[in-house]
Formats: sequence, C-alpha cells, structure tokens
Amino acid sequence: AETWRDSLNQPRHQPEERMSELEARQAADWIAAEITAGHVAPADVMVLARKRERLGWMHQALLERGIASDEPEKTDLADAPAVQD
Repeated sequence: AETWRDSLNQPRHQPEERMSELEARQAADWIAAEITAGHVAPADVMVLARKRERLGWMHQALLERGIASDEPEKTDLADAPAVQD
C-alpha cells in the first residue's frame, strides 16, 4: 500500500520517469568517460531522444558532471533550424 504523499511538497515519480532519469545519468556517465579518455570532444556530441523531457534530464545530468550542454528548446523539434536543414 502506498503511503500518503503531500502533493504540494513532494512530486509524484512514475516508474517510467525514474528509469528514464537513470538512463540519462548512465548515458551522461558514458559521455563523460569518453570525453575524459580523449575519444570525443564535447562539441562533437549530440544526444537525441523521442521525448523532450528526457533531453532535459540529460542536460541536467551532463551539467552535474561538469559538461557544458545546451538545454532543449521549448519549440517543436520539427521547427528547429538543425532539423530544417
């Protein structure tokens, strides 16, 4: 049985969200290791995801590891200049 959660102070986390956040942290660890090993430059890394919120988690995970990252834009991906090219 679930315990009571104060929804004003404690966000609800769905199992799928937790797995996606874990995947973002694991991917950020791998990217950090590749950069540290000299196998790739940070500017040469692009992360793609099916859902924008996952890119937000990746952005946060990269920042936590000291890797500069651009936060995903709030516009539709199809309207992004890189996609238009």
